[in-house]
Amino acid sequence: MRAHGSWNHCAMQSAWAYLNVESPLVAWLVYRGEMFSADMAHLPPEAAWTPLSIFHTGRLRSIETSVGTYENERAIDVVRRRDYPEKISRLSGFYVFGDEDSARRAEGLWDGNFRQEFLCEVGLRPGSKVTRYDSNWITHEFRGGPGTWVARYVAGEPYDRAPLWEYVVEGTAVVYGTALRERAYATVAQTWPESLALLELGRIAAELGSSLGRVVALPIVADQNIRIRYILDMIDAEEPGFLSRIKAFVDDASNPVNHADLTPISEEDWFRVPDLTEQEFTVAGP
Repeated sequence: MRAHGSWNHCAMQSAWAYLNVESPLVAWLVYRGEMFSADMAHLPPEAAWTPLSIFHTGRLRSIETSVGTYENERAIDVVRRRDYPEKISRLSGFYVFGDEDSARRAEGLWDGNFRQEFLCEVGLRPGSKVTRYDSNWITHEFRGGPGTWVARYVAGEPYDRAPLWEYVVEGTAVVYGTALRERAYATVAQTWPESLALLELGRIAAELGSSLGRVVALPIVADQNIRIRYILDMIDAEEPGFLSRIKAFVDDASNPVNHADLTPISEEDWFRVPDLTEQEFTVAGP
C-alpha cells in the first residue's frame, strides 16, 4: 500500500481493520457492510460543526477519562493542516493496516478495541485516499501531549527501526466476511430492536452506493465541555428515484434481502429511528 495517494484502479485494495462490534454504532456500520470517512455522509444544512469519523470517536470513547485526549488530536490536526494539508486527518478518516501481520502487531495496543476477535479484512474502494503514519508515535508519545514529535509524526517519519504503519483513509471500504457482520447484527438487534428495518434498508443502500444509514459524529461545545453527538444520514430517503431503486432491489428474488426485518413493527410504524442520544459522551473541556 502506498504511503500517500488515491486508489484509482478498478480493483479494491485489501487492508485490515479492528471493528469493535460490541459498540452499537460500529455494529450498525459493520452490518451495513461499509467503513467510511466523515466527509462521506451528508449533514443537515444547519450543521455548523466539522464531523468526526465514528471509528475515531470509538477511540475517544475508550479513553474518555483521559483529560486532553481530544485536544491532543486537534493539536496534531493543526500541524497537519498547516504543513501537510494534502494528508488525511486522523479526526475525519478511518484507520486500517496494510497487511494482516501489521494489524496483529497492533493487537492489545491503545485500548480494548484492538482485539483479535474484531480483526477483519476490508477492501478500499477505488478513489479512496490514504496517508501512512507510524502509529508508534501515538503509542509512545501521545499521552504526553503535543511536542516536537507531532511534526515528525505528521511528516510520516518512522518512530524507530520497527515502525508499525497505520493508514488513515478518506473514502469508503467494504467489510468482507460474514462472521463479524453476524455479531454486529446481534448487537444492533439487542440495542435497537425496532430499527432493524432501517438497518436492512441501510445495508441495501450501501449495496446501491447510497449514504443512507451512515452515522457521523459532531463535536459540540455544551456546558463548557465538548460533547460528542451523532447524526444519521437519511437524505436519500427523500429521493423518489432512490426509493424506486430500493424497491426494485427488494423485489428481485436474486438479491439477498432480510424480508423478515422489513416487516412493519406496527400498523402505525414501519420502523423507529435508533436513539443515538444514548451513545453521546463528553471528551474534554474546550
